[in-house]
Amino acid sequence: MQKHRFSLLLSLGILLLLSACGEKEPSSPPASTQPENVALTVWGAEEDEALLQEIIASFQARYAGEASFQITFQPQSESNCKDVLLGDLENGADVFAFADDQVAALAAAGGLDPVENSEAIRAASLSAAVEAASVDGTLYAYPLTADNGYFLYYNKAYFSEEDVQSLDRILELAAQAVGVIPARIAKTLSFLVEGRAVLVVAAGDAKIDNAKYKAKFAAKAKMLSPQEAEAMVGHAVGGVCPFAVNPGVAVYLDVSLKRFETVFPACGSSNSAIELTIPELEECSGHAGWVDVCKGYQAP
Repeated sequence: MQKHRFSLLLSLGILLLLSACGEKEPSSPPASTQPENVALTVWGAEEDEALLQEIIASFQARYAGEASFQITFQPQSESNCKDVLLGDLENGADVFAFADDQVAALAAAGGLDPVENSEAIRAASLSAAVEAASVDGTLYAYPLTADNGYFLYYNKAYFSEEDVQSLDRILELAAQAVGVIPARIAKTLSFLVEGRAVLVVAAGDAKIDNAKYKAKFAAKAKMLSPQEAEAMVGHAVGGVCPFAVNPGVAVYLDVSLKRFETVFPACGSSNSAIELTIPELEECSGHAGWVDVCKGYQAP
């Protein structure tokens, strides 16, 4: 019996893709017969279960008249998914989640099927999401919005509504205020890892690389909400910095900072910054270590 297979993509670096053991679109049954019974298994991260259950319910409603679906969700770590799936392709999940750096290996092993009619998907998706789900220009997943938002708080006395439409513009203005290039504005990003707050201080022109982040912290990058940041870190969003944080908060410095002799991290408010040498930043932040979890910055 062929499996019904459906594929989705999480744009922040996690993929829900099809297994490559046969494909068949749901079709309308003959009027004289009962709808076909179709059993599907979905693998996903335990923390994403609520989101995936919503998608499952929406899917069942969409195809209610074409088949009788019995869809089972099973928790499966994205980091282990590739190994589990390739260990038994025939009995693997029909829809599954995994880190985007595993696409090439799964495609090469025959664990994925290319997405049909991919042009419509490409047109409706961010280019970065399409690239993450592709191998040699061939798309293997559909976009899916993840529950990992970024929150921006800003002081209207310093930034206009047009300014805050772009993080690059905000960094540019901040850099102008202190007379440096935007890359030297050290931004502090707050994440939730195994129930505790983790801060990553990175250069202004650096962006989190999901694959690198997951390799380091064994979890997908999940930003703290404004409420969580203030309660867990001790600073409100907009002024989060690596200094005077709550006990138990781990501070990591990204290697993107090492290009500069001095950098300008915030000091606990949205309109403060201090110039520090890299050794001074290490000492004042009480950092837990250096990490390499970013991309997009200009190498020295």
